[in-house]
Amino acid sequence: MGASFINIIPLIPQHEFRNHRPPDCRELKAARTAAEEYLPVFRHCRQCRADACGIPGGTDFTDKLYDQRLIAVSHG
Repeated sequence: MGASFINIIPLIPQHEFRNHRPPDCRELKAARTAAEEYLPVFRHCRQCRADACGIPGGTDFTDKLYDQRLIAVSHG
């Protein structure tokens, strides 16, 4: 259908899913590995693209926009 890659990120359990745990790093890696059979997997994302700055793999404008950079935990 024209897709050139897929982005698999864990959802934050909320509302009806609030009692479900998010996938751990091992489960997320397994999902990404399975998906790579069909499409390249975009692995730059951690949880949410809402705080993204710049182009992944290119210029990062985070330091220019925020006073301090928070340490993020990557899921793979």
